[in-house]
Amino acid sequence: MYKTFYLERSTPPARDAHSSYHVHDKNVALEKLRQNIDRSQRSLSEDLNNRITAFAAPECLAICDRIQQNLPRELRDMVYQYLLSQSDVFIEQTDFLPLHSPRSSRPQLVDSLHVLQPEFCDASTRRELFEAWYKFTTFQFATNTVVLEFLSKDLWDLDLPVRQLVRNVEIDIWPGGCMFDTDLEWCKSMSKYLTCLTDVKKGARIMLPVATLARKAIWHGHEHDICKFLDILSGVFPLVKELLDVGHNVTIEVDSSLVTRVKSDDLSKEVWYQKILDKKVVSRTEHMPQLACANES
Repeated sequence: MYKTFYLERSTPPARDAHSSYHVHDKNVALEKLRQNIDRSQRSLSEDLNNRITAFAAPECLAICDRIQQNLPRELRDMVYQYLLSQSDVFIEQTDFLPLHSPRSSRPQLVDSLHVLQPEFCDASTRRELFEAWYKFTTFQFATNTVVLEFLSKDLWDLDLPVRQLVRNVEIDIWPGGCMFDTDLEWCKSMSKYLTCLTDVKKGARIMLPVATLARKAIWHGHEHDICKFLDILSGVFPLVKELLDVGHNVTIEVDSSLVTRVKSDDLSKEVWYQKILDKKVVSRTEHMPQLACANES
């Protein structure tokens, strides 16, 4: 025989005025304690940094001096490249705020922040390190319009010749999803902001990723989507030709599936349509005849 037991949830006793005031007083006391802990932590951190600076600054300056005196520039560059462990750096508008502005994100672009402080690093070493930063870093950009500003002024206020130093650039030519954007002319016109790349030192590596956001439609061979893709892509051909003419190495990467080191002969819709076929993700016999748009100049 079984019995069923029902357990009723007990009702908490109503708080009286005295208990409410007691809880409030505890919360106020806890908040004051938290504020005191925060103040103590800031004070300890400041004291610790001051002590580290007093000990480390002269040691760092001595190391810089030994590097300058005993190593040739080639070996010094290897040291700088090791110190600058971020191989890819994303550049956005906040990076152009004044270097010492509280809102500036610029100091976060390098790992060795003490090189910005003269008590740690001499002027010659600082200049060489940031020259190496421009040479060995791959720069990615939030928008195409940021590129010109980046190339026009040294971020570190050292008057470095940025266009002669930069070696690696990665830029999304148009925003993902533009396959469904009716204003294709706007997408194609974005490349006009990138002609400044022709002024970068000869031999730079320019990567142009293309995230179509419609990769299934493209790679499965729907004629409308492939024609639209070829139309958009052809809009950047004049820019690519300019970059190739000045001796740059240009790579176009479509959805990470189709990566092409571009040559002058590749700058046609027909060639890129054939590249899609060669990836064996689109079959002309199964899906469509040769696209009419691929034969357009």
